[in-house]
Amino acid sequence: EVITNEEIRKKDSVKCRFSNLTVSMSGNPMYYKADDIVLLPQENK
Repeated sequence: EVITNEEIRKKDSVKCRFSNLTVSMSGNPMYYKADDIVLLPQENK
């Protein structure tokens, strides 16, 4: 099951998790960097 950008934009929120999420403390605002974004299976409301 592939979700498209169009479908994501229609939703209020999308469950996902990040692989290798790191935070850069040097900047303000804080920046986050991830190697990959993994979309979790979405429950259709």
